[in-house]
Amino acid sequence: MMVVEFGEDKKELGAQISRDCYERMRQLYGEDLPEMVEKRGRSELNIIEMCGIERYFVLGRMVADKSRELGYPVSFRGTLGSSFVAYLLGITDINPLEAHYVCESCHAFKCINGENDFWLVGPDLSNEHCPVCQKKLKKDGFNIPFTSFVIPDRRWLNIVINVASDIYYQIVSFIRREFGRITVFHSLDDLDRDGEGKIVFEIISDPTLSMLHSLETETGVPHDKIPLDEMDVLKLFGGSSDIGWGMDCAVGQGYCGAIGINGYSSRKFQKILSIANPNSFSDLARVSALGYGGKCWTKKTKIYVASGVVDLSELVSYRDDILLYLESKGLFEEDTYRILEQARFGKGLTEDDEKLLLYHGIPGWYVDSLKSVRYLFPKAHSYEHALRSWQLAYYKLYHPKSFYRIYLKYNRQERITDEIYVDPERLNKLIYETKDRLKKEDLAIRTMPFSAEEELNALYILAEARARGFDIEELLAG
Repeated sequence: MMVVEFGEDKKELGAQISRDCYERMRQLYGEDLPEMVEKRGRSELNIIEMCGIERYFVLGRMVADKSRELGYPVSFRGTLGSSFVAYLLGITDINPLEAHYVCESCHAFKCINGENDFWLVGPDLSNEHCPVCQKKLKKDGFNIPFTSFVIPDRRWLNIVINVASDIYYQIVSFIRREFGRITVFHSLDDLDRDGEGKIVFEIISDPTLSMLHSLETETGVPHDKIPLDEMDVLKLFGGSSDIGWGMDCAVGQGYCGAIGINGYSSRKFQKILSIANPNSFSDLARVSALGYGGKCWTKKTKIYVASGVVDLSELVSYRDDILLYLESKGLFEEDTYRILEQARFGKGLTEDDEKLLLYHGIPGWYVDSLKSVRYLFPKAHSYEHALRSWQLAYYKLYHPKSFYRIYLKYNRQERITDEIYVDPERLNKLIYETKDRLKKEDLAIRTMPFSAEEELNALYILAEARARGFDIEELLAG
């Protein structure tokens, strides 16, 4: 953990943030701001001022701007990912407003906020044209409630920043140069004693962001212009029978086209995908939350989804959707927030809260899920993760040669020799040997739980590239 300190006046920083946010809101939504837009922006700016956390957003903006200046995307976790102000300042690509349409030409605006539409997000909306100028409307909004942004009462604030592995040390040097004094804390106890009024941040090196930069450079397709409603991309996250690459014949049953896609490559996620069968971008993000959450994807939830008793969108997956769902059922905000806090940290439900939920008509299976979950993922983080994965999948589908070459650049496994790379028989043999080794290993006691899976994924990618007609030696040669 690293800490920076600001010397600038908070009022001056706050005034600049406010000016920039309103300027950006008007660029996106027009001079006559829709009530929903203006209200969310104003409310967040008031909380930022009240909590005195202007520097928190200034740091995030500076790191995001520097990363983009170098040509790389950046991802933020935690509170910044849920904030409309952060979106307006260019810190995050996730717009937390409710699902909506907006015309980029004349700023005509339409919000989709029906009683049971809390799970709906912009990319899943049907395509529509502007009723005023007839141009295609932009679909946006990931429906992350304002409550998710509320800052806890703490003396220090945490930022987790994912930066491209290629520029990791440049970003660290940039922060040191800009802020001068940086303190390293080795534990939260040390931080509680000495961290008052400072910003705590972690910087994580992320090869996915480096891959996106390389793919954008090589293909000329900007990662942030990739459509999020391309159904052929979604097919990659289903079975290979939807893809037509013949991979089941090459490597046996159990293959999924999401191999090589950040997060969704692991066996755990492949199993979830095979049952969940995501049909939309929001479904894909929910799979991410189910996989990374604690006790969210259980034997019971598998049965519920597989049998059609419960739709994927109804599962207890995000912290945020608990608030939205319970409030839609008539619970008071203080009750929903208390129940959320208990559930997301695995504390279960009190007897009184369980009775309260059942009284309001909450299904028994939902109550059981709230009692069993051990950790819930924040919605913004899941959508950020799904966004980067979707972008990779788009390149994989439409620019396969670039994708395979760049994937192998960042993920080549040392144990796989050049001979294995180019010999089909040896490659297939090693795939089956690695799959058999994984079956025999006890995942609970493995000291390196991802090494064999990473190796298998690299082998799958080679077999997949060959099945799609590419020469492996040529890909490796760059």
